[in-house]
Amino acid sequence: IFNHYRWREKLKSFNRGKRRSAFKRFSEGLADDIFVEFPMAKSVRFRVRKGVAPKPKPGKRRWTQFDDVTYERIISRNDP
Repeated sequence: IFNHYRWREKLKSFNRGKRRSAFKRFSEGLADDIFVEFPMAKSVRFRVRKGVAPKPKPGKRRWTQFDDVTYERIISRNDP
């Protein structure tokens, strides 16, 4: 689902200002899809971390340094 280029901007928006409500709605919707795809899963954890992706040198892979977790949420299958 995250292979589309537009997801990058959506996910980056969670680290701009106070976006907890956007993160909450996003994680709830995605959790529903995950529980359908993985029927044995009891819970799913979402984390948003800040990171810096410097421009890679030619011929090198991009490496991202991640800082502390900005948001974390665990949704159980039985949560309303």
